Amino acid sequence: MVTVGLLAGIPELTLRFGPGSRERGAQRSVTGAVTVPPGTAAPYGPMDGTGRRGGLAGLLVRIPADGDWARDRRRAEIHLARLAADGPAALVVPASSGPPEALVEVTARLGIPLLTISDDVPWSRVQRAIDDEQLRQATGRSARLTELLEHARTGTHDTDAAVRRLTAWLGDAIGGTVTLTGRNGAPPTVADPQLIAELTEGRLHAAAVQEDHEHLRLVTVGRRRPHPVLVAARDRPFDEQSTALVGHAADVLALLIRARDAEEHRRRSEEAVSALRLAVLQLLMGGDVVLAQRTAAGLHPGLLDAESADVYILEAPEDRRDALARECDAAVDGRALLVRCPAYEQHLIAIVPLQGPAAARDERADGVGPALRRIVAARDGVFLGGSGRHPLDRTAEAYQEASRALAVARFRPDGMAAHAAQTRLTEILDLAEAGRWAAEVLRPLDSLPYTGRGPLLSTVGLGLEFTAVNAARILGVSRNTVRARMDRMAGLLRLDLTDVRARAALHLALQAHGHGPAEQGGTTPLDRLLDTEGVRGWATEFLGRLAADDRDLRRTLRVWIAENTGVERAANRLGLHPQTVREHVRSAEPLLRRQLFTGGGDLYEVVLALAAVDGVELPALAGCSTGTSP
Repeated sequence: MVTVGLLAGIPELTLRFGPGSRERGAQRSVTGAVTVPPGTAAPYGPMDGTGRRGGLAGLLVRIPADGDWARDRRRAEIHLARLAADGPAALVVPASSGPPEALVEVTARLGIPLLTISDDVPWSRVQRAIDDEQLRQATGRSARLTELLEHARTGTHDTDAAVRRLTAWLGDAIGGTVTLTGRNGAPPTVADPQLIAELTEGRLHAAAVQEDHEHLRLVTVGRRRPHPVLVAARDRPFDEQSTALVGHAADVLALLIRARDAEEHRRRSEEAVSALRLAVLQLLMGGDVVLAQRTAAGLHPGLLDAESADVYILEAPEDRRDALARECDAAVDGRALLVRCPAYEQHLIAIVPLQGPAAARDERADGVGPALRRIVAARDGVFLGGSGRHPLDRTAEAYQEASRALAVARFRPDGMAAHAAQTRLTEILDLAEAGRWAAEVLRPLDSLPYTGRGPLLSTVGLGLEFTAVNAARILGVSRNTVRARMDRMAGLLRLDLTDVRARAALHLALQAHGHGPAEQGGTTPLDRLLDTEGVRGWATEFLGRLAADDRDLRRTLRVWIAENTGVERAANRLGLHPQTVREHVRSAEPLLRRQLFTGGGDLYEVVLALAAVDGVELPALAGCSTGTSP
């Protein structure tokens, strides 16, 4: 604001305070300048409804001081009392005549500042100076408010950072320090706890305090109690502009805090939905379909009311997964269970329930599969792998298929791949014989209670496909639980599950389990199951793909597996550098269309193929005879 003291500080105006006037008038606001013509007997200004005049309020009033009335205390008091009732900012008299003593005494008694001005300074110059200063200050206020709004912009949706930027900027703007107390802000710094309580509870909106040579301005922020309090401090009193700026900042902070609260509510809601989706996925991966269906009803009624499903895995850079998830959510529109993978931060899992017995995939133009492919096609660095159709209680198998398809998709120009209808070992085996063998292998589990057998089988199934940490994340249990169940299975079956060949044999037993009668009696051992024309033909064709490379990849794989996938040990036996062994294994992956270094079902299939035609030895499994019983 323009004050009397500010104008008195402009040299060219030659305004000087009369005796004692600076102390009582320097901070008075000035809005304009007028002259009371000589001989005027009463002050200008219309009367308002209360009987007070207001026409001269906030104005510098120039009056003549050479009349008899200015030297007569009684007449001066009558005249100036009327003028004072009109609320002028100050009275100004010519410096040449000087303020008469009576005028000085009366203005002091009435509390009206008195100034002098040189006779050669036009009064219009004073008005022009007031106008110029008002324009300058308005421009400055506009610039500060623009800066205030700029600092309030979060840019990256980081509201807390915007609050910090705004308070730091406000401290610089007022020439002091600013803190936000309460509701995730700093603790109160004001010594009077009662005042803070009045503000936080909303009984006061603002307060001005002076403490230890420091001037404080406190303003409540927002509408929710307990209110945060904006505390501005500096070493001099707050003027009107600084006070207004603190108030504007409090209003902007209220909007930021409201936005932060809304974002926090949205984030918590998303986290709750995400946790519920993950719980459904974990139930499906564990084979508990009924409970998964009941849980999914809280997301979308009837979502999993189906007998089978496709599984898709989308892969994107970690920093883009959340945006991709929101886009996929909008695209699937409640027709699929979309889950952020708990094991791999760059993966999204979509489980698409399928109705009816016929179609192998959800291929309608408006289906979930085409919708996901359209999203992937429009983005670089995003990949999609899809499974074949599986019953809901075999979601884990579908997930493994989608994972293998994803590995292929990374090498495709379009970044997409569906589960290929490749011939698998389980399709060549005599399932009835394989089922009887699996039942015999797993017979030690019959001693377990039913409630413990199911979780053990589902955990071991995933533990053979993934690391203990990732299997634990998928199942929603601790990694120690996964390791304990793997150890228990190893103990019951008397298997060393640190050996890849033992893991491959157990993996096959779990796949074949349930496909044959479980009665005790003669069973065909694993080496005989693999020693059939069909299996040998499959293994020969499968491993024959390695011949497309001039290097002897097959020999490298055979030794690598015999050394329990130990690269250093295999390199020593082969007389190669360890890096060469790694390159051979990686080169075999695209030829076999299998992931080998990551372990799991792909690697186990290679182990069994090598056992069928290249003589790789498999461990003896407890409870299995070495030949066909009579």
